[in-house]
Amino acid sequence: TDPNNDLDGDGLCADVDPCPNDADNDLDGDGLCADVDPCPNDNPDDSDADGVCDTADRCEGFDDSIDTDADTVPDGCDICPNDALDDSDADGICDSDDICDGGSDFSDVDNDGVPDVCDPCPLSATDDADNNGVCDNDEETTGTTLTGAPGGSDKDTGCGCSASPAQTAAWWMPSVLFGLTLRRRK
Repeated sequence: TDPNNDLDGDGLCADVDPCPNDADNDLDGDGLCADVDPCPNDNPDDSDADGVCDTADRCEGFDDSIDTDADTVPDGCDICPNDALDDSDADGICDSDDICDGGSDFSDVDNDGVPDVCDPCPLSATDDADNNGVCDNDEETTGTTLTGAPGGSDKDTGCGCSASPAQTAAWWMPSVLFGLTLRRRK
């Protein structure tokens, strides 16, 4: 071997050196000398042809340069490619498709089709049918019924509901009994 003929210092004379200008020769074994190999550590170099060497590829099989929402995650690996914050309320629905921001789209206790976190009356499927500002289930639990509703009365008490017989009896019955007790003492 002629030391003056070893241009790259790899111990091979230039006339028999497969890569005379590259001391590492073909480091990755892909048939390209490292000095001309766009990805000298990769074989294959860029298997998805996105211009990024496989060892540096962030999203294998997809083009790393396409990032619609500019969140630094290539669209091919982005769970929500149109949303920079992806699924900000962690309910499994991308923000652009989210019915109810800030809560789960799947929690609907009253089964009215409106997620609980956006439902003005999450425990009442009919919400506030009489538009009096009180959820129907609250009216039912306080012993009132809706005006015009089955079992209800047309006597409006001003709140869009009428007193049920049980509620009316609840205040006058003790008064009558107290009065009778006072009469007996005289």
